[in-house]
Amino acid sequence: MADLELTNVVGNNVCAAEVDDVLRRLAAACAPRSNATADVEPSNVVGNETNAVADEVDDVLQKLTPDEKVSLLSGAGMWESGGVQRHGIEPLRMTDGPHGARGMCTDGLPGSRLVPCSLALGATFDDELVEQVGELLGRECARVGADMLLGPCLNLQRYPWSGRHFECFSEDPHLTARMGVAYIRGVQRHVLACPKHFACNDQETDRGTMNSVVDERTLREVYLAPFEAAVVEGGAMGMMCGYNRLNGSFCTESDLLLQRLLRDEWHFEGLVMSDWWGNKSQAASLSAGLNLEMPGIEPRHFGGYLREAVDAGRISTHLLDERCRQVLHTLSRRRKHSRLEINVRSLEDEALLERAAAQSFVLLRNKGDVLPLNAAKLKKLAVIGPNAAHTVLQGGGSSRVRPQRSPSILEALRAEFEGSGMELVHEVGAQWEYLPKSMHSLEVGGLMAMGRCDEQGQPLAKRFNLLPSASAFNDWFLNLSSWFSRKDWFRHWCLPVLACFGLRQSTPTEAAKKAKAAGRPPPRGLTDRGLPVAGDEELLKAAELVSADCDATVLVVGTHGWWELEGVDQPHMRLLGHQDTLIERVAAAAKGPVVVVMNVGSPKTMPWLDKVSAVIVVHFGGERIAPAVVSTIFGSTSPGGRLPTSWPRDEADVPAKAAALLKGVDWVPGDEIYAEELFVGYRGYSAPFSTGKPLFPFGFGLSYTQFKWDSFKLRVSAGCTAPDGPSVVLQLNVWNEGTKAGSDVIQVYVVSSTGPRALRAFQRSAVLEPGTSQMLTLELGSRALGASADPALGWQKPIVGSTVTIEVGASATDVRFSEHVLLR
Repeated sequence: MADLELTNVVGNNVCAAEVDDVLRRLAAACAPRSNATADVEPSNVVGNETNAVADEVDDVLQKLTPDEKVSLLSGAGMWESGGVQRHGIEPLRMTDGPHGARGMCTDGLPGSRLVPCSLALGATFDDELVEQVGELLGRECARVGADMLLGPCLNLQRYPWSGRHFECFSEDPHLTARMGVAYIRGVQRHVLACPKHFACNDQETDRGTMNSVVDERTLREVYLAPFEAAVVEGGAMGMMCGYNRLNGSFCTESDLLLQRLLRDEWHFEGLVMSDWWGNKSQAASLSAGLNLEMPGIEPRHFGGYLREAVDAGRISTHLLDERCRQVLHTLSRRRKHSRLEINVRSLEDEALLERAAAQSFVLLRNKGDVLPLNAAKLKKLAVIGPNAAHTVLQGGGSSRVRPQRSPSILEALRAEFEGSGMELVHEVGAQWEYLPKSMHSLEVGGLMAMGRCDEQGQPLAKRFNLLPSASAFNDWFLNLSSWFSRKDWFRHWCLPVLACFGLRQSTPTEAAKKAKAAGRPPPRGLTDRGLPVAGDEELLKAAELVSADCDATVLVVGTHGWWELEGVDQPHMRLLGHQDTLIERVAAAAKGPVVVVMNVGSPKTMPWLDKVSAVIVVHFGGERIAPAVVSTIFGSTSPGGRLPTSWPRDEADVPAKAAALLKGVDWVPGDEIYAEELFVGYRGYSAPFSTGKPLFPFGFGLSYTQFKWDSFKLRVSAGCTAPDGPSVVLQLNVWNEGTKAGSDVIQVYVVSSTGPRALRAFQRSAVLEPGTSQMLTLELGSRALGASADPALGWQKPIVGSTVTIEVGASATDVRFSEHVLLR
């Protein structure tokens, strides 16, 4: 591997030889001590640096001017931090993620590799596979010249309608932690990783102002657990704060998060950055532990403003030096890569991404073992649905990358069976993207100005009341676009850019009452995007006719990246447009089996479930989703995914919503109260406030083969008085008793007197051929066996004499073995 990116470009106006010597010794001291592939070891590397290295950092720090120190804490552009050229300190170059390399100037470079979304990676329940995907992402970042990947997202899926649901691994903190650690270890073989959004940034609605109200035990045991693992086990070298407030303080200003937990308790010594335009203050954020304000386009509180504060004595030089020291530690961990080192289109990477996609696919229904389809018996196959020809590879927002051309599911099917004699017939059936021309007319009325004004008194914001010219519509969308000058925002140059304005609506008293009765806050704004969807009747009829004439029907339905995206939550859990109607009508008309392929980034309601033959969820599966779908539905590959989040029957059953309704939470404007406390996700379906069972439980997933578990053994390997607390080792044997190859996932849940039943361990078996088996071994430590987080005392070991119940199952509701264990 190449050397660290610390070069000597010292000018003639300083003592070049002295600084050069310091930088050489600093780079040598910080260089990896093991093999070249381990850029960051799976522990907090900076915390393990020797005192000599810290001395070298101090030597460099003493030679920096106040302006140079301030530059290290401020962005210098959209995607890089400030640097100090005369000391050879290059800017930290960042690229957004977590699904590919984007965000930097990549003109002339091939498109990015696009990996399956984090939700899909969580569905693999395979940390080794996720580490391989992370390593690929690290190489991608190095290819475009980046030093740090802004990912993974370690927030939890509290609501299935969250706009960034697809960008999170799971609703479960343990699964999220394991996937996050694996991802970070892979990425940091090449570049640094920056987990986000610290912390409780679990929804998009009003994310920049909302106050997440969470009790401290729930905060530590649930929402902070993945971030703690990312630092302590993954060795993450960056941390990005959320936009939101947490228990009253903005995350960028939270001493609890950034100092007491992150640095004092977890011993993190990397850098903490704001999300883009997410810093709200100067002294408060710097004192709490913020190192870097991003971006550098017109700094809001750092940059020159920070220098003025230092000169005025509002910021101490000691505090400034401490924040710079942490930045220098982080910068020393970078590697210098040549873009030419990386083979962007290797066949090995394509195979990895296709395997990751297929292993994430979750088979929810397979009536009569209709899947896999037998191509030899099909003369005519109907391929219907809006996502067949426009397969969605990724969600929207800052995770969106520019991939190279990837086939749609329809194209992959045609390529696979070209010349085979099977006829493929395609119909859209329903639409979610385009509006019929007859609906384009809008009437404008009630125009009025509102908001701030410019120097001439002209409003910078306007309010419009728009009435559609037709009354028949299903999902209501509305986009408002305008050209404006960058000068108005950044005062740098006059470059027109296209912007979409968020729309707001007033809150009538009656609407507020209904919202409260339904267990959710009053409506905060219009979150639907686009224009009315109508006029699908002809498409629906054509789909019915085709399915009635074919031997089998593959229905590819879903959403898209302009519906599931950053910045806005989804207004409902339904499929878009008339897709539910499409499925019901095709299922009624079809001659052969109907297979529904769901191309979505979050759970959806399924009123048609009992009317179709099979359902498989393929998520936003990245650039190789289409070939993986074809190989899976025709049996070359077995679906291996398990649901990383519960699929509720109805929105009212979602634990976060049900808990708020039962407890009678009074909605305070701006507050998001985590009323379910420890009972997040699947845990909430067994809580007193539960209103029903999920449609599909957490951890659920079918296979093309059958597995049998036996030889279950459990032993206590350490007691409560051991230095690290109690531990339990369990073993069981997994047999493939079916006729097809496949792998299974073992899930271990623990019930204790100190908290709800929760996933504490899992392991995926190898791919087992029919008639073969594998012995799996899993270990449970102190936290898994009932340790709890005390707000005053921190983590407390399980009590001697306490009893826990260990359950081994195939999902949160499918328990195969159960045993009570007395902890001594």
